[in-house]
Amino acid sequence: MNEMKNEVIGKGTWLDKVASALIERELSLGRPLDQIRVESGIGASGIPHIGSLGDAVRAYGVAMSLKNGVQIKAYCIFG
Repeated sequence: MNEMKNEVIGKGTWLDKVASALIERELSLGRPLDQIRVESGIGASGIPHIGSLGDAVRAYGVAMSLKNGVQIKAYCIFG
């Protein structure tokens, strides 16, 4: 059975946990952490709507968590 870690990452939000998992993945792949690009785009409908805003806000939140967690440049690209 998998044991869950009780480690608090950043401020303990889900955004911090996503950022931590992203950093761990990049390190395991041997990629440098000097720049990480976080992207957001419009959906299949092509028409911006409230869901598009939610996607952009989530991407921005992950970028902010990356910046707070490690001294890296995190770029948030909205397309």
